Amino acid sequence: MKIQKVQVASVSILEGPERVKQADYIRQAIIASTAIAIVTGLLLVPQDGELSFRIVLPLITLAVNATAYGLLKRDRLRQAAGLIVIGYWIITTLLISITGGIHSPWLSTQMVIIVFAGLTAGTVGGATVGGLSLVADVGIHVLDSMGLISLNPYSAPMEESVIALIIGFGFSISLIVVARRLARDSLDRPRRDERLYRALFEKTNDAVLIIDLNHTYLDVNQQAAELLGYTIGELVGMPVKHVIVPEERKSSEMQVERVNQENVLPVYERTVVCKDGSRKTVEVNLALISDQDGHPLHYQSIVRDVSERKRLEQELKDSLAEMEQIAMRDILTGTLNRRAITDYADSEWHRSHRENRPMCLMLIDVDNLKAINDERGHLMGDKALTKLVDAINASKRRYDWTGRWGGDEFLMVLPATNLTEAEEVAERLRRLVQDAENKVDEIELK
Repeated sequence: MKIQKVQVASVSILEGPERVKQADYIRQAIIASTAIAIVTGLLLVPQDGELSFRIVLPLITLAVNATAYGLLKRDRLRQAAGLIVIGYWIITTLLISITGGIHSPWLSTQMVIIVFAGLTAGTVGGATVGGLSLVADVGIHVLDSMGLISLNPYSAPMEESVIALIIGFGFSISLIVVARRLARDSLDRPRRDERLYRALFEKTNDAVLIIDLNHTYLDVNQQAAELLGYTIGELVGMPVKHVIVPEERKSSEMQVERVNQENVLPVYERTVVCKDGSRKTVEVNLALISDQDGHPLHYQSIVRDVSERKRLEQELKDSLAEMEQIAMRDILTGTLNRRAITDYADSEWHRSHRENRPMCLMLIDVDNLKAINDERGHLMGDKALTKLVDAINASKRRYDWTGRWGGDEFLMVLPATNLTEAEEVAERLRRLVQDAENKVDEIELK
């Protein structure tokens, strides 16, 4: 999967999860800048009557730092960073205005504050502070050129100018170190998250498929490729509908519309088509992944092959149905056994009362079955019973039920049947049995 890189110029480093480290780094910047402000007050005090103004600047710095430190203690990280940016920018702009304007050694410090503003407040913050700095510096120069103000060019001895540059660069370096640490921590977390994601993405036993908003595969793991019989390269860029059976494509589109509203769908089953044309039943978990602002990025689908489980479930279901049929059937004749026919008779009896319609029961008794068994053997007796069942099946209607009631007795359940209709069924059965007997007699005579 392609992970979007963090753009430091457009994202605040204070948006990351490492708040403890970030607060500690800003605390270090406060301590360093406090020390620099004190040194500045001691080394850069001129002897030309500006003592009071040069003392006020360190005091303002200390006030800004103290306030920012108090905000950090209340876990108000953004406010502390913003106060440092604004306060230091005002101080450096004042120093620039009294130390030569665009020729001031404090311009380097101003540049670093602009960078620090960009890191802590994002593009808008950095651009705002940079624009204000440009307007202020150019404005000071223009006003001085027009004679509206009188700059006091930095006329101190050369060693004092060097001290100013050293302090300015020291302040710049401290901010750069802190900004670098903040940026590194903010960037390290996405890298760690990406490594964890790739490990989960590649090592899981399930197929993981990342789908873009145009419904094509953006990335898949090796398990997904093996499930569908493709290579990873073949699947990436392939439309999702190519692996869904045609009869389920409409329902697949409906699932996508649903996940756009609900973000995550419960697990559901889908039939997919593999590269070789075979079909597999899979369980699908579909989720819509969005960024921190709620804008959709892509879909994530976790798929598990359940074809074997479904096959075993169907075999078990078929086996249970077969066992149930066996348990309900008479082994010899294939009709319902006594228990099953009794249950059907009871159900039809209650239905007839509930719907106020007639029903009839017909008890069929085979004459001389014992004599047949004694004279011709039990096999011939069994054959006589099966022939009778054939006649019963030929005479009964499709909604009638037949069962073996006893050794030589059969019970027919005739739903929605009055006595006249039941007599017709009985007469039809009698004729079929008589015809069968006549055929047997003819065969014996021959």
